[in-house]
Amino acid sequence: MSGAKLIRLTLAIIGELDGGSVNIAIDRELKRLARDIFDRPNSKKKRTVKLVIHGIGIADDQGFIRKVEFEVEVVPTKIPNYITVPISAKATMNGLEVDLDDPEGVNQKSIHQAIAN
Repeated sequence: MSGAKLIRLTLAIIGELDGGSVNIAIDRELKRLARDIFDRPNSKKKRTVKLVIHGIGIADDQGFIRKVEFEVEVVPTKIPNYITVPISAKATMNGLEVDLDDPEGVNQKSIHQAIAN
């Protein structure tokens, strides 16, 4: 760092660090957040993108802080889990069977019965 022109670290500068990879990562997560909102407009749950900066002071032999090393972490977008509407199924020894024409129907025919008819 000696001899280099130092500038104050700001959010704009953070975005340009590491060849602009921070900006790219944030943009990717914002697009993911927007896609989820677009795909599920009726969900009232919040989506979250986090930018976390981890820093640690590096001291010299006398205990004076000479530099700070830091990392920038773009935490992946937290989106609500996708949950379907309740689907009714019939339990058999071979697993669960559903009626694709009426997935919410309680009195469904088994797949074997549907094929036989």
